[in-house]
Amino acid sequence: MKGKSLKLQEILAQEGVEGALVSDGEEVLLNQMPNTFTSETIATMIEVGGKTIIGTRIGNFQTNRIVYRFQNSLLLVQHVNDHVFLFVLCQDASCLSMLNIYINIVVDEIQTYLGSMQETVRKPSLQDVKHGGMEAFFERLSPWLANVLGPVATIVLDEAIESWIEKGQPSPGQLPELFAILDDDLPEEAKSELRAEFGE
Repeated sequence: MKGKSLKLQEILAQEGVEGALVSDGEEVLLNQMPNTFTSETIATMIEVGGKTIIGTRIGNFQTNRIVYRFQNSLLLVQHVNDHVFLFVLCQDASCLSMLNIYINIVVDEIQTYLGSMQETVRKPSLQDVKHGGMEAFFERLSPWLANVLGPVATIVLDEAIESWIEKGQPSPGQLPELFAILDDDLPEEAKSELRAEFGE
């Protein structure tokens, strides 16, 4: 989303609006806040606003939008998707009522963008991992596991790979994660042998 021109201009053009930003809770995805806002101020705003929304959702209030005083202004925090939030800074309450339609437009745009990004970053399948660039590794690992675990080795390996996929993009550099997953099903003496045989 960085560099993507969202329709924040409609919000920023409203009388009394001082700034806006979009954050995923860890980093700022789009920043249109006043230059006087330091990175520390923005980080505090994101932390407090995000935690407040998440806290109300945990408490079963299911709030998607809150407004509170931040410094000498009002800060509207809109929950967008997962951990993505829209922050709008206003001078006073009078500008908030005019903002609803514009905020809904921007929220829809962000959700559409995030949905398209999720489709783009497709997780590999079990077969992609086993028969992709690491095929030679799995051709060596499978018989070793069969020797250690017997007939359940294929099931254990497939389940471990699926768990590994859920943790991120599997790659040779991420083998320690796969080994840690396999550890749950290996006898104690086989754990060190796995690492000695296949490296960590």
